[in-house]
Amino acid sequence: MQALLAAKTKLGIKPRVLGAPGFSHHQPVAEELGTIAEKLRGFAYCDAPALTAEEVVTHRGLFGNKRIMQLWPGFRVWDVASNGYIDQPDSARALGIRAKLDNDVGWHKTISNIPINGVSGLTADVDWDLQNTATMAGYLNANEVTTLDGPGQVSVLGISDLLGRSEVRLRVLCPERRCGGQHHRRSPPMGGG
Repeated sequence: MQALLAAKTKLGIKPRVLGAPGFSHHQPVAEELGTIAEKLRGFAYCDAPALTAEEVVTHRGLFGNKRIMQLWPGFRVWDVASNGYIDQPDSARALGIRAKLDNDVGWHKTISNIPINGVSGLTADVDWDLQNTATMAGYLNANEVTTLDGPGQVSVLGISDLLGRSEVRLRVLCPERRCGGQHHRRSPPMGGG
C-alpha cells in the first residue's frame, strides 16, 4: 500500500480511491488504508467484519478517520463453480462504481443510490424508511457505517416490490460528515460564481 504514495512521481497519477477487497475488514489494513487516504487526500472503502449491526458500529468506532467509508453488510452472489450462493465483500463493487462515476460523471457524484449489478442479495437484512430514522439503516448511518439495500430486503424507499426494482443499491445518508463533502459537492461554476 505504501507504493501508492509514490504513484504521482512514478506514474504521473495520484490515486485517491483506495481499497483492499477481501482484506480491508481487518483492522490493521483498514487503518493503513485510512492513513494513506489522508496523505493522498483520498478516500478508502473498507469492508466491515461479518458481525451484527451493533458490532459493526463498535468496529467503526475504532477508526477516527473521516476518510474511511465502512461498508456493511456484504453481498451475496451466485457462484457457478459451487452452484450456490457465496458471500463477497462489497468494497470491490463500491470501488468500481466510484471509478466509473469519476470517469463518466465526475468526482462530485455520490455513489449513493446507484444500482449494483451481479448481486443477488445481502448478507444481513437492513430496514430503512424515508420518513423514519429509527431503522437499522438510520442507526448505521448515524454511526458512520454505509449500508446497502436490495432485493428481498426493505429497499431505499421500502417499496421495491411495488416498483419492481430488483437491483441492490448503496445507501449513504450522511456523506458530508464522513469526508467533508469532497466527493459529494459540485464544483463552483467557472468564473467563481
